[in-house]
Amino acid sequence: MNTPNEPIIPSHSERVTLSASTKSPLGRPPAIPGQSYLKQSFATDYEAIPGELTARSLLERLLKAPASVVYELTCGRRSKASLLLAAIATLCFLGYGFIIGTFSAGEQLLIVPVKLLGGVIFSAVICLPSLYIFSCFSGGRQSLGDTSGIFILGLTLWSVLLVGFAPIAWLFSQSTKTVGFMGALHVLFWVAAAWFAFELMNAALTQLNGRNLTIIRVWGVLFLIVTMQVATMLRPLIGKAAPLQVNEKKFFLAHWSDCIEHGNEADK
Repeated sequence: MNTPNEPIIPSHSERVTLSASTKSPLGRPPAIPGQSYLKQSFATDYEAIPGELTARSLLERLLKAPASVVYELTCGRRSKASLLLAAIATLCFLGYGFIIGTFSAGEQLLIVPVKLLGGVIFSAVICLPSLYIFSCFSGGRQSLGDTSGIFILGLTLWSVLLVGFAPIAWLFSQSTKTVGFMGALHVLFWVAAAWFAFELMNAALTQLNGRNLTIIRVWGVLFLIVTMQVATMLRPLIGKAAPLQVNEKKFFLAHWSDCIEHGNEADK
């Protein structure tokens, strides 16, 4: 029971029911004090995207009202939304790979984008089963298809944020020759983008199940480590082009340590 001075906060279901009548004339959800960006979006924007579903409309909604994209992936035009998001993610990962390749230019401009995209796809394929199992053990009731759609959503946001960091990465790739610094900068951008992606995935799964699946954050750390190990397997990404070194087993932290220690322009 609420005390006289305690504000009465409507439940999530009540906010969703009232969302259609409480939106502003411009179609934007009203501000809800004390709520985060994602919580506010899922309280007011969990509905179908009006009009035709296009890559542009999905991208805009992903950044401004991600709850509506989750709705399309789970309750609306699932196949089209998934394909469009996958196409956006593919282009963005290829674009960021191109920026990484500008550090050494030459063949790396073509090789690194393919390596980056291939590494992400490989990591996603081998980690999707664990995402579904982890979510089920945490009380999740969504289907494997819904889980896959939310995974694609997270990867798309990840790739879009990397493109946002791309101009900064390009500037430093053209003004420094230090492999260690460039590697650290790309890792920083990679982790920052991943954090936002995992937060969105957690919010989406919470919306679908009506409970917070905190184990998803643990899985997110696992997936992040997998991507870094796969990147080490596909080295060199930063530095001059060289044959793949898949026969030389090396943990990614040991690889980073070697790069910092030697300070060479070519990747180890």
